[in-house]
Amino acid sequence: MTRVDGRYELLERLGEGTFGEVWKAQDTRFGARIVAVKFLKGEILRHSNKTVVGQVIARFDAEAEALARVAHANVVAVIDRGQWQGSQYIVMEHIEGDSLAVLLDVQFQSGQPTDPATVYSIFDQICAGVEAAHDVTDPGPIVHRDLKPDNVMVRRDARGRFVVKVLDFGIARLGAGGMTMAGPLGTLHYMPPEQGLGDVAEMGPPSDVFALGAMLVEMLTGLAQPDDEVFWWQFVLKREREVRGWLASARADIPKAVWAVAARALRRDPARRYPNAFALREALAQALRTDIPDDVTDTPTAPEPVAPSFSSTEPPTAPHGMPSFTLDPDPVTVRPAARPSPADETLGLLYMASSVRTLAPDESKPVALPVGWHGELLPIGLFRGGTPGTYVWEGPVGIAVPMIWLPPDTAILGTDGGRLDEAPRHPRVFPRGFWIARFPVTVGDYEGFVSATGYITASESARDGQTWRNPGFSQGPKHPVVCLHRGDALAYCAWAGLRLPSEYEWEYTARGTDGRTYPWGEEPPSDERLVWSGRGERQGSEPVGTCPLGASPAGALDMVGNVLEWTSSRYLPYVPDAPMPDDREGTALDSFPRVIRGGCWCHDTPFRVEAAYRTSAGAGERYDFLGFRCALSASAEEP
Repeated sequence: MTRVDGRYELLERLGEGTFGEVWKAQDTRFGARIVAVKFLKGEILRHSNKTVVGQVIARFDAEAEALARVAHANVVAVIDRGQWQGSQYIVMEHIEGDSLAVLLDVQFQSGQPTDPATVYSIFDQICAGVEAAHDVTDPGPIVHRDLKPDNVMVRRDARGRFVVKVLDFGIARLGAGGMTMAGPLGTLHYMPPEQGLGDVAEMGPPSDVFALGAMLVEMLTGLAQPDDEVFWWQFVLKREREVRGWLASARADIPKAVWAVAARALRRDPARRYPNAFALREALAQALRTDIPDDVTDTPTAPEPVAPSFSSTEPPTAPHGMPSFTLDPDPVTVRPAARPSPADETLGLLYMASSVRTLAPDESKPVALPVGWHGELLPIGLFRGGTPGTYVWEGPVGIAVPMIWLPPDTAILGTDGGRLDEAPRHPRVFPRGFWIARFPVTVGDYEGFVSATGYITASESARDGQTWRNPGFSQGPKHPVVCLHRGDALAYCAWAGLRLPSEYEWEYTARGTDGRTYPWGEEPPSDERLVWSGRGERQGSEPVGTCPLGASPAGALDMVGNVLEWTSSRYLPYVPDAPMPDDREGTALDSFPRVIRGGCWCHDTPFRVEAAYRTSAGAGERYDFLGFRCALSASAEEP
């Protein structure tokens, strides 16, 4: 038998592609260990076009480097690499089993739909493997760029559980400056629009998220493309608004929350997809908690077998020894929220169903409610963000609003050293937490609302010279939207499924619990911390987030400076001992003046950009320095 480098004894050829071939081999250094050895084909290395040869070698080296950097149970492991008889090779762990593509083909040829719980279990492990690649920090996230069922291996372990391995990082991109090969390399059925159009510079972890979304759809429906003549990337370029409807009609027994996750993964704009595989995985976990099956309770139980002849020790097999997708789903265990280890017995996404709340006696079953980063219950439409502590509100219209959580606590409001309407300095108890937008609503956000609804603002109706589109200074989509009266702000909030914050919520967000003077602390205002005119007159606002050093204790930006912000609160004196007012009545379009907060780009004195500063505006007033941000109540009974 042929022995590579005196160590790897080749047993049989497992397969080949355009550039390489893979052999099953025995590692003689470690007894009977079976490995897979991947070679570059000799005829490719002898190609007359040396540029092509160089690209192929770079691609091969990139795969080895990527696999070496991603050590995860759901990614095929690299063992060795080297050169032998003029060819390069990579040694990887050998996976007994077959590709997900074969598994899907067998299942759908049977005429039976896939079992959703099994799909979620396998998909979770795929995401976990890709997540490990996205988490690489040196030189940066690894982007697979060719995720598809052919590049996923599935097998059963000794206990009958599914084990998934992601492989073939041959066209992976390593970090922002990693290897790039010209052209839309990848597979047309799963590639995102930026890859299909050859815009390699735009490719990042959200590109893999698109491919994962297409794979999830195929695993649930058996359809790798929306119709016979159009791939997903082409479909979303022209008909993105039709995606949710297409998904819902493709398989009606799948929860809408799951299809909403898939639809976001398949968005045309990478910035509007989930930022990485971890965020996608978390969102799907939450979707499954939202639609938890009737038989999942706080007592761990395994579901009844689908058919009496199926057993965990002798499952029916498809070709190549792969079990059919109609097997029982893996047992579901309800446990405290924690990301599972690869060896965890609970392979399904329902491991995140952690807070099972028993409802009133007249309700029939317990319901699992989604849990946030800090243990708070998440309303439907709010998802954990891609990094701990962050949230994204999608709501009823599929937008993406970064949110932060303010927990129940006692905050210090008001001041004794400012104007009379800011006094007295006093504690306020917040019995319930809330979420608030990290940034003010932007011009781009408002444009999306207007485009979707045809809404015409008051200034546009009055043909006022100043409008939100033309406030009198240059602005872009990331600038805070201005020139809106309170009704215009409320209309956006209603469409987005959000509301205006009360002035108490606003001040708690800006000052935290320690009663600081400014969001960043006690240091005097500076151009590095806020957008204002303290060092020279400005002509207009700046994009939101321009001054990250001005962040509040909770992480909100632009709380002072840039633009003043509408709140829902009536402009009244502070009464420290009075109960917390119910400012949700602020949705009414009455003429009572409302509090506006935050200072603005045209303010040039420090007291006007203090977090306790408060002033007012009538319902019909609109200014080029007045905008708004949104909030979300923490309990379902609040609007």
